[in-house]
Amino acid sequence: MISKSQRSRIVPLLGAIALAAVLSACSSGTGAAPASPLPAPATPAPDAPTPVTSLPAPTTLVDLESTSGQDVTIDIVDRTGAITGAKSGLPAEGVSFPTDAVVIENIGPRTLRLGWSDFPVDNELRLFVDPVGVGYRLLVIQPAPTGPVDAMGEDRILELTFDRDVSAAEVEAFIQEGLDTPG
Repeated sequence: MISKSQRSRIVPLLGAIALAAVLSACSSGTGAAPASPLPAPATPAPDAPTPVTSLPAPTTLVDLESTSGQDVTIDIVDRTGAITGAKSGLPAEGVSFPTDAVVIENIGPRTLRLGWSDFPVDNELRLFVDPVGVGYRLLVIQPAPTGPVDAMGEDRILELTFDRDVSAAEVEAFIQEGLDTPG
């Protein structure tokens, strides 16, 4: 039990400690009344925009005629949406087109004939069609032979039909051996 004299010393001491705690809390801001929450906005914030994913370009697989009977296909990746038809032309015997270029000519107001030469081997080619200004850029990817080949080449001919009139002068075309670039 605590005596009267001990109690008279403890009570002022406890009062002083309590006062010090209150003063300390007020000066540090921790004893202040909590701030009232901000009112909610009248209109909810818009959701974050949904990321746009690009869809792959439509592709068309065409079997190309080969005078030597080789299995040759070209996969057309049309990133313009302008091609409405594609088919093989009929090559003649021998080589009538260069090996390092694509020759383009109109065979109708909406149809172009593309011609180039290749070795007489089975091959899987790819054609990328991209918009450029008012025209198109065509890139033929032609893998190089992986084994021995006959030195005599043969023509490849592809006919493309567009959804509008197109002039061969509006089109630039390139041929590339394989997907790798030199360097």
